[in-house]
Amino acid sequence: MSEQISTLAYHSHEALPHGVALPKNVVVYFCLYANRMPYAKVFNDQMERISSWRAAYPEQPMALWLYNTFPKEHAIKGGFNFYPAFFAPDAYRQYQFFKEKNIRAGIFQCGLNGAPDTYMQLCWMIDPDRTPDELLDEYFACYGKPGPHLKEFYNLVAERYADRSRFPKGGVMHQTVHLAWGKLGTKDLMDKLAAAMAKAEAAATTPEEKAHVAIWRLSVWDYMKSGHDSFTVR
Repeated sequence: MSEQISTLAYHSHEALPHGVALPKNVVVYFCLYANRMPYAKVFNDQMERISSWRAAYPEQPMALWLYNTFPKEHAIKGGFNFYPAFFAPDAYRQYQFFKEKNIRAGIFQCGLNGAPDTYMQLCWMIDPDRTPDELLDEYFACYGKPGPHLKEFYNLVAERYADRSRFPKGGVMHQTVHLAWGKLGTKDLMDKLAAAMAKAEAAATTPEEKAHVAIWRLSVWDYMKSGHDSFTVR
């Protein structure tokens, strides 16, 4: 049996090759760099290209390179706090699509960020049929009594991120500071998140629960509040 060779279908070279047929030992890693930007036109374009690869090579081993670096990477370069790309419903649909296309040769998560989404995606690499609600319950169980309130927090952020009406028509790719805090993390949502955060902190009674909630506050809520407040003042 011949050895396997891996190659990337990436950016300007992600479409099907012309004038050559790939041997069966070539594993194609499709670079789905728009996986955390399902609102963008480029995401739909990439999903169509994945389908074209599978149609042209129904038996070819296919793999994925996912870019969880976004939106964090672009926001760092732009010097602003980004709106968290909590995207459990969209991620679940993506993994169902990967299952349908039999993309199981390997999934590489580039630049993990957002602990709940990281947990769910790693679980879906093993079993793509587990539901977001099931995995969120499992993840937030580690917080103890504050868990349900932090799950509420997560869902509020994710529901807003999934609201396509908040994004400019025409398929913006990366977040801008105006999109992050002028369209997504608006005052009405921030008030709801503050209430969920307060309930989580009130529910924490053990040292472990208080420590876990403090980490969520520091890494998620304080970060969001800083981004929102800075935008509002400016």
